[in-house]
Amino acid sequence: MKKHFSSLLAAAFLLSGCSWLSALNPWAEEKPAAETREVVPEARGVNRYLWQASLEKMSKMPLLKTDLENGTIVSDWMVVNGVPDEKFKITVRVLCPELRADGLKVNVSKMNRIGGEWVQSQPDRRLAGEIEKIILKQASVLYRRAVAAGEE
Repeated sequence: MKKHFSSLLAAAFLLSGCSWLSALNPWAEEKPAAETREVVPEARGVNRYLWQASLEKMSKMPLLKTDLENGTIVSDWMVVNGVPDEKFKITVRVLCPELRADGLKVNVSKMNRIGGEWVQSQPDRRLAGEIEKIILKQASVLYRRAVAAGEE
């Protein structure tokens, strides 16, 4: 029971950090005026709006790898909201050249410190789904701006 309670408590801290109220939240909504970055050129097999949205949202995290040709962005392991016994690693993959919801895949790996050692836990699919929604929303904004500017 104690293990479930601590997991539930950690999840509550993590999810509270995903709130738009948190100033430290990398997934928080940004004001449209602050989103003035140019869209990167499209690589073969990678939608440029999904790629740019992914980069914008992941740029506030420590990144290990950004590979435009393969459409992959990988964060380093990070502790979220000061919960020292949990850390997360996020992998974003842009899977196709079209702007489609199924053209994006997010995986959130999780590790817990148990007895002083880091142990791999189940992937956090719920958090991955939320991150996908945020990236897709940003990609949609970027696309609409490009259409309004006559770039599409």
